[in-house]
Amino acid sequence: MKQTLLALIILLLAASCSEDNSPNTPTDTAPRVAELFPLGLEYEWTYRRTMQFYLVDKIDMQYVTTRVTEILDSIPDVVDEHRRALPGPFYIIEPGYTYYRYDGNALYTGAVGWVGPVRYGPFEILRGSQQFGESWLVQDWELTDVVQDMRTYNTVFTLHGMEKVTVPAGTFNCYYFTWDPDREYLGTYHLYYARHVGRVKRVVAWFEGNTPDTTRLITEELDSFNLVFAR
Repeated sequence: MKQTLLALIILLLAASCSEDNSPNTPTDTAPRVAELFPLGLEYEWTYRRTMQFYLVDKIDMQYVTTRVTEILDSIPDVVDEHRRALPGPFYIIEPGYTYYRYDGNALYTGAVGWVGPVRYGPFEILRGSQQFGESWLVQDWELTDVVQDMRTYNTVFTLHGMEKVTVPAGTFNCYYFTWDPDREYLGTYHLYYARHVGRVKRVVAWFEGNTPDTTRLITEELDSFNLVFAR
């Protein structure tokens, strides 16, 4: 009898330890980046983007879609700060001007080749497995074709914790991040990611030019998503 009871206790303990850490399970650490932002061919996210202009009484709304159209092993024009080619895979985003790329436990984005006279380096947009309250510094760069002048910019990322967020696509338990870029025309980014879904919401103030046409608050909320081969 005692042996049976002991075996039952061990089984219960094992079951509790092996339970899947679902988005509804409280935790003080974010999951790995591939769980926060899953990528695959034909994965698609549609957002409702609202732009509220500060200096005029005007609100614009449109729908924008992010879709992975191609996966490449290499892109010759995508290099690091030492101008060395970076390995893939690269997840090309429609219409083909930008990409996503995992590097370890971080997610990067960038332009495919030159954008006019400027080449933008890979920029970290998300990092997994961080502790709540943790901040880290990210440096990105851009290179001008004319004078080969490289400029660097710093951004402070912080993982604040979890928040329940309701958007047109539904209600999600999200990991809440902020970016604080050292660019005068950008305010703080507020970013919400749900496990096995991706980015659910983004809010940022844009001050470029400080004119009625450019000073605006941009809010993007997930309207629908289709992770075709997601498990």
